[in-house]
Amino acid sequence: MARASFIAIASLLVLQATQGQDLRPERSPIEMLTMLSYGTLLQDFSQVIAHVNPAAEIQLLSYGHAKIIAFSIHEMKDKGTAELIIAILDISRKNTPVSTRQLRIPLSTFESLKKLWSEELRRTAYHDAPPSTITTRDALFYHLAIQTDCQSYAGYFTSSVHPTAFTTRIITIVDAMTELAETPHLTPEAENKLIARLAN
Repeated sequence: MARASFIAIASLLVLQATQGQDLRPERSPIEMLTMLSYGTLLQDFSQVIAHVNPAAEIQLLSYGHAKIIAFSIHEMKDKGTAELIIAILDISRKNTPVSTRQLRIPLSTFESLKKLWSEELRRTAYHDAPPSTITTRDALFYHLAIQTDCQSYAGYFTSSVHPTAFTTRIITIVDAMTELAETPHLTPEAENKLIARLAN
C-alpha cells in the first residue's frame, strides 16, 4: 500500500512541479519515481524507497554518480530521540543489495533539520527545473519532503542549480549520510562526528 502511494503521489508531483509555491501534495512520501520512470531505474528507486519510513517527518531522495540514497528521520517523542534510516544502492554493480543503516540521533539534530527543511520548502516549494529535463542516469538531483503542522511540502533541485547556502547545506548532509551508510565499523566517536555534521 505504501509503495502504491509513492507512485500515486509521484504523479501528482509531476503535475505540480512547475507551479512554484503551489507544490504541496496532500501527503509526502518521497515523490520522485515518475521523473525517471523507465527501464530498471524505476525498480532501483522502488527498492531503495522500500527501506525508509514513508511516514517520517523529514525525507530525502537523491541520485547521482550511479548511486541512489534515501533517508527518513522520524521523531520518537517517548524516547527523546529521532530514528534515522538511511538506504543506499550502487547501481553500477549488478545484483548489489540495498545497504541500510538505522540509528538514533538527538532530538536537537532532528529539530535543526526539520527547521531547515520546513523554512525552505514552505517558502519556495524548492525546484529549479521541469521534471522532463531529468532524464539521464547521470543526472544528479536532491528531492526533499517534509510533513509538519498537518501540512506536507516537497521540492527538488538538481546539480545544475546555482549554489546557495541551502543547496550547499543539503549536499553536505547527503555526503554525511552516505558516509554513515557506507563506512563499515565506525567507531562511536566517528559516528558522533558525522551525526554532528548533520546539524551544523
